[in-house]
Amino acid sequence: MEELKQKTNAHLEEFSTQGLRTLCCAMAEIPDHVYDEWQEIYQEAATDIHDRERLLEEAAELIEKDLHLLGATAIEDKLQEKVPETIAALLKAGISVWVLTGDKQETAINIGHSCRLLTPTMELLIINRDSMDTTEECLLNYIAQLSAASNGVLPKDNDAAVIVDGPTLKFALDPDLKDDFLKLCCSCRAVIVCRASPMQKAEIVELVTIRTGAVTLAIGDGANDVAMIQKAHVGVGISGLEGLQASLASDYAIAQFRFLKKLLFVHGAWNYDRLTKLIFYSYYKNICLHMVELWFAMYSGWSGQIVYERWTIGFYNMFFTAAQPIAMGVCDRYCSQEMRLKYPILYRQNQDAFNLKAFFTWIGNSLLHSMCIFWFTYWLFGPGVLWSNGKVAGYLVMGNFIYTYVVVVVSLKSGLETKSWTIFTHISIWGSILLWFTFLTAYSYVYLILPIGLEMLGIAGLVFSAPIFWLGLVFVPLATLLPDLLFKALEDTEFQTLADKLRQCEAEKVHPKAMLEKEEPFRRPYKDDLRNLGVVQALDRVLLQGYSYMSCFFMKGSNQAAKKNAQTSGEGNAGEDEEEPEEDLHSHFSDRDSDSDEEQQSALIVRNVRLNQQDILYIDGVEEIELF
Repeated sequence: MEELKQKTNAHLEEFSTQGLRTLCCAMAEIPDHVYDEWQEIYQEAATDIHDRERLLEEAAELIEKDLHLLGATAIEDKLQEKVPETIAALLKAGISVWVLTGDKQETAINIGHSCRLLTPTMELLIINRDSMDTTEECLLNYIAQLSAASNGVLPKDNDAAVIVDGPTLKFALDPDLKDDFLKLCCSCRAVIVCRASPMQKAEIVELVTIRTGAVTLAIGDGANDVAMIQKAHVGVGISGLEGLQASLASDYAIAQFRFLKKLLFVHGAWNYDRLTKLIFYSYYKNICLHMVELWFAMYSGWSGQIVYERWTIGFYNMFFTAAQPIAMGVCDRYCSQEMRLKYPILYRQNQDAFNLKAFFTWIGNSLLHSMCIFWFTYWLFGPGVLWSNGKVAGYLVMGNFIYTYVVVVVSLKSGLETKSWTIFTHISIWGSILLWFTFLTAYSYVYLILPIGLEMLGIAGLVFSAPIFWLGLVFVPLATLLPDLLFKALEDTEFQTLADKLRQCEAEKVHPKAMLEKEEPFRRPYKDDLRNLGVVQALDRVLLQGYSYMSCFFMKGSNQAAKKNAQTSGEGNAGEDEEEPEEDLHSHFSDRDSDSDEEQQSALIVRNVRLNQQDILYIDGVEEIELF
């Protein structure tokens, strides 16, 4: 038996290093009376409604013992189509990817490399211990090792991956160790948990959700992933060969893993932006209307008199401003689907759009607009003599002036916040304004047919016959929205985000590379430092900014010779670039001092350098560009 165990273990290691999924086979002879007793215990555990999972595990442990090993088998478990590309895109978008699997450690590492979660240069921090003390010692050693270069402070984005197995995870999740374990995992770029049980998967997701406060998404395709999917904020189930249990327990169901990219980067990003605007706009339009009552109370002696007619207040959210948030929440799009799939970095552009700063900005903007609408109208209204015959208007005429201007301002404001104009956007804005004018005309004479709205009888004729009303219809909305227009113009020209620039490229139908080369946005503060350093020191400075494979060419000669050699080096990698155009950014660092002559110079060309996220991911996907 010992010889069989050693031979089987050797076979398992061989299978695992090849990326195969392994299975050990064993048997045990069970007497009938023992099985009958166990069957009763198992039946009670299976029908328990409170603690079924734990009882089933305990029942399984009663019979899964004293087994005789028969051997091992393995099967190829191929990745689905475009899984590596999807995981690479998730990492580019700033999403931390943790793999929780039941495979052996060697198999899990092999799959991590094949799906591009692990890179050849990444340091593997393997935690495989058999006691609490040794696990704690291993965790502390790794933390000290990673924080040695930063004066004891653990960096946030180490080029390392944590590999931990299920038995060790029992100790790592102990209350005394789980904080250190989580701190180590969160400081690395990848985490792989192998030989994890369904309950351990759920515990890890719950630990990350509670301790970090981050929004977690769990995706799985089998029944053993159900607990993990239910613990996460968002659960995604893959309906495939392993059944529909994961899909039935999830929030979203997809057919293949690669569809997660579109679910997050396109539909998720669009809906997040839409709902954020919809919520803020809903607060904005109601504050604009009702805060006018507060300003009017200053002139009505705080008597409680309202400036609007009661039915028009009720119809404000029902009809006149109902279409704008719907069009904004359904039709608005920030960058096209193709652009978002090509540049995953766009996903992180609006990750924190829904925050207190944005909320109070909208609240302040609505208060300012309500003040402008009221006092501009109050100033235009003057003593109330609006006609040449000397008649004086009442408070309801002024109220309908203000109500009209509010509808126009909030409708135009929705247009300012809309990124993509559609036919529904035009209908919601101009149709709402037209609907209010139509309603005011009809409601002013409805009392002649039905006994309602006596105080509004003939109001439309008074409002529309006042020249000051039409003057205010142009002046008040324009003056109120002028700061917003100036702010938008300044923001869209001088303070453009990456999404704004890519939208501009898309609208002008130009490649982003042309726009980026034209603007030269990548002027580094250490540009002159690199020129003054030696070649080795300059290379070290570049390496501090990132990692990847690289080939360095040190050339002597004129600028033309250096450029020719750079082009030759680029042609040598042309086949690889054509196959994966978004994987590597070919950045050329060269000494291009305009004051220098044609004498011998040194040029440093670094190939395939992945810089910090805020630097390189800004133009991720551009084939080739010079940083300075």
